[in-house]
Amino acid sequence: MRIHYLMLLACLLPAACDAVVTYPPPPVIPIGSLGTNQDSDTAAVLLSGYTFGDKARLTGNPIGVARAAASVEYLAAALPTGPRWQIVAPFIIDQMIQGRAELHHALGIAPGAPSQAVVAGLLNAANALLVNNPAAAAEALNPAIFTLGPQQTLNILANMPFLPTVNVATARLNNEFLGRNGNNCFPCG
Repeated sequence: MRIHYLMLLACLLPAACDAVVTYPPPPVIPIGSLGTNQDSDTAAVLLSGYTFGDKARLTGNPIGVARAAASVEYLAAALPTGPRWQIVAPFIIDQMIQGRAELHHALGIAPGAPSQAVVAGLLNAANALLVNNPAAAAEALNPAIFTLGPQQTLNILANMPFLPTVNVATARLNNEFLGRNGNNCFPCG
């Protein structure tokens, strides 16, 4: 009987190796581009949790929402592979990936859009809005990536609907971040 189990295990191992998930490299968020001088990881966690944690912060705040949406995009790509994030519970990583899908649906982001293009578009739009240049903000939102078109995407960023999966994922990541070692040291690596 034991030999049958070993033969079965030997048959399953090659199939298990084929099921390994590979992820593209996460996008880059330059320090300071999220409106703070904190490192981008810390800023992304705190900003996304703060913004998506209260429905009132999603209305009339296109700059903050664009930065928070870029943070969710970044975190969903960085959490599964970054060595700094190895201590994050797998279910939180899964929720962040599901939250990114919910965000993509809300903003009309093209399926398979590269994370770096999404992050760059959102951050460039936020920066243009910061200097009161709506034409540059619209130009930053490539319609091949933001399929609803630049103006509709800007309208959604100004009046983002409540996204329950994003809310839960960012809140849980934020709680884990703030709860590690009783300080802001997560992830210190």
